[in-house]
Amino acid sequence: IGLLGSTHEHADIKIYTNGRQVDLNNPKYFIKSSFVHVENDGDEKAGNVIHIHAKGIDLKFFLESLDIKTDNTKVYVNGRLNNLGLDYTPKNKDRILVTDSNNLQELKNQLESITSFSI
Repeated sequence: IGLLGSTHEHADIKIYTNGRQVDLNNPKYFIKSSFVHVENDGDEKAGNVIHIHAKGIDLKFFLESLDIKTDNTKVYVNGRLNNLGLDYTPKNKDRILVTDSNNLQELKNQLESITSFSI
């Protein structure tokens, strides 16, 4: 990964496991790493936006920093399935879904739940 401060980007994210949303608005997830984190950005934004402060940070690094275990996950970026999965490096203003769901209606609902605060 790059040096701390080598970038400053934001992306909206939602994470679902076993049909349940991981509540990144929980203070236990705030600023666990200086390189990439979520924080309390205010009432609506809190826990919805990844703050990226180093180049080369992928979703796997982000989830590991929060101690979130994921199995059989798929990653959707800007509404499309991304073949890189957790190896995907978020870009500024991305809208990201990490999910283990295979149910089409559930996926639709999860994709619709992603905010657009980073735009």
